[in-house]
This record gives sequence, C-alpha cells and structure tokens, in this order.
Amino acid sequence: MRGLTASVLLLTTAAQAEVLTVEGVYPADSDGAAAMKTIAVESFGGSDGADLAIRIEDALRAVEIDGRPYFRVLPSASGGADGVLRGTATAEIKRERYTEQRERCVAKDANGKCTEKRKEDVRCTRRRIELVPNVRLIAVRDGALVHADSQLEQATDSRCEDNSSEQRSPETVVRELTGRIAGRLRGALAPTWRRESIRVLEDRKGLSREDGEKFKNALRLTKTDAGAACRQWQAIADANPGHAVTLFNIGLCDEAAGNLDGAERLYREAAQTSRAGNVGDGLGRIAARRRASRQLAAHSAR
Repeated sequence: MRGLTASVLLLTTAAQAEVLTVEGVYPADSDGAAAMKTIAVESFGGSDGADLAIRIEDALRAVEIDGRPYFRVLPSASGGADGVLRGTATAEIKRERYTEQRERCVAKDANGKCTEKRKEDVRCTRRRIELVPNVRLIAVRDGALVHADSQLEQATDSRCEDNSSEQRSPETVVRELTGRIAGRLRGALAPTWRRESIRVLEDRKGLSREDGEKFKNALRLTKTDAGAACRQWQAIADANPGHAVTLFNIGLCDEAAGNLDGAERLYREAAQTSRAGNVGDGLGRIAARRRASRQLAAHSAR
C-alpha cells in the first residue's frame, strides 16, 4: 500500500462528515524569532504600552510545543536573552456624528392600531477606537531587526439618541485590542500546533459503477472508521491508476498519518490531472509543516 501506516487507524472523525483529521506543528511567521529560546520584553511606552507588554509576555509564556514551554521570557533585557522586544502602543478615540431615519407611529385608533406614521431623523454618534502598536524584536547578538509589527487594530460601534443601550467602556475595548495584537505576535514569533478537519474529495467521475459504489462506501466510512476508508481508496487506486480524486484522498490519509513524503508524492500525482484547489492546499500544508520542522531544529540547536 502507498505509504499507509497503522497509525491511520487512530484518525478520529467523530461527528464529522467526509473529513479526515490532520494535525501537526505549523511555522511561525519569522524564522529568526522561532529559533530563539529566550526573549526579553522591555517596558513599552505609550498610554497603553504597559498593558500590551504584559499581554505579549503572557502569550509567549503560554507557548508550548510537545508539552514543553517554547520560550523563556524575561521581564527586561538581561544576560542570556537571544532577543529583546521593545515598543509602544497608544489608543485613539475618534467620533463621527451622523443621522439615521426612524419611522414612528404618531396616531392610533381606539384599538391601538397605528393609523399614521412619520419619518424622523435621529442623531447618532459612531465611535472608532484605534490601537496603534509599534513593536520590534531585536536580536541581541548583532542588533538585527528580526520582526516588526505596526498593524493597527480597531473596533467600531455606534449609539443613537433613541438607544438606551450603553457602549462598552474604552478601557474594555482597548483590552480586547491588546489581546488581538498579543495573539498576532504569538503566531508571528513561535510555531503553532494545529488540528484540522480536512474534507476528502467526493467526485467519482471516471470510475466504474462497481468502484464508484466502493468509493461511496469509503466516504461513509470516514465517519466511523477512517483506516478502513483509506484502505478502500487504496484498493480503488490500485484498479484505477491516475484517478486524481482517489489519489488525493489517499494522500490525505498519508498526511493525516504523518507520512508527509507519501502525501506529497500523491498530491503531485493528483495535480497532473486535476486543478482542484484542495490539491494545492495539501501541498501548502506540507510545505508549511516542513518549514516548522526546520524552525524546531534551529530552536533545538541553540
């Protein structure tokens, strides 16, 4: 069989339809940051810098790969740090006045039914809270800029004079925005373990009626016995070399079992006769996981 391993029998697809579960480590945006073991977080400037720095520290301390902390996080630049995070963050509130039209009942009959309506203008205020960070990760060894983030985060809401509901406090909104930025930096600086449910392909075109029925049965088996589904597709592929959809599904079986070489080979075979976006997505996942492996190796080598 094409690289299928016993571990594929452990795939779980409970309560899911026509999917296989793929899990693994995916790369950080920054290779240089992912290679670091110790990061110092300096005090941030700006009105909201202190809160952002704390959020980033917490996010980086929480990173775990294979059950072990990925970074050692220091509160300030000191001996032994591979990199230093410094930055600022300042929130701005912008308001814009506008009007909305409301239709109001101005007369009712004896039974309380509206007999006359009138359109009225209602004054409203749109509020936009923007948090502008300016974060830099600097390598201690040579002072090189490893990663930068100045992407604005914002939240918008509105309130009209006929609306008794209260807007959230600016402080609450800013805390939400700092959380977004910290989460974004976590993904930029460290690899991430991810578990996904990937849909198998279902097109039976090109198969005989008998093999088409076997293919349908394999689809049903993904809900209860993924290993049996994969073996069924392998048998179909043996009888139908070059059937792109079946090749993709077996490739997904290999990917789910951790056999990335086998999955890549099958996806490339499928790509010769199919332009389905799923094939490109599969190759993209494998390329990403290999990059993550290189990042983990560089991290371990420090």
